[in-house]
Amino acid sequence: MTKKETNLLELFIENKNNIVDFYTIENTIWPEKDTNTNTIRTLVKRLRQKLKHKFITTVSSQGYRFIPVSH
Repeated sequence: MTKKETNLLELFIENKNNIVDFYTIENTIWPEKDTNTNTIRTLVKRLRQKLKHKFITTVSSQGYRFIPVSH
């Protein structure tokens, strides 16, 4: 996993079951530069592919929610 993917996963885990908005993701992963939603979506897509489970759900126009599977 890349550093950005790891940082995003940590952010999701810290905020599990809550919406993590685009602004929070942008300022956590890229604190020194502006980015856009396409960059964020691409990072989320790559992380989803590596996790191979549907832990990350999209909350339309707001951000993402990380829902860990409970057994």
